[in-house]
Amino acid sequence: MLQPQELVVAKLLPTIRARLARELLRTYKMKQVDVARAMGVTQAAVSHYNTQSRGVDHEMLRLFPEIKPFVMGLAESIAGGITHSDQIAS
Repeated sequence: MLQPQELVVAKLLPTIRARLARELLRTYKMKQVDVARAMGVTQAAVSHYNTQSRGVDHEMLRLFPEIKPFVMGLAESIAGGITHSDQIAS
């Protein structure tokens, strides 16, 4: 059984990253390389998030409905040019 902090790292954060990448790609029409740069991940990771072969845990989305509005707000900020340090703070 995973400890709470392990669950966050293994399931919750990848789900948020995947949702964020898809939001930036679809809503803001950003290129994969730009999304990768903005999120601090590789272009290959963004590709996996986009095809949902990595990162999406539907159970996490069901348990934490607040993920969707959080991701939408963060995507808007990233598309608007938020800095990496401000991303971390949010």
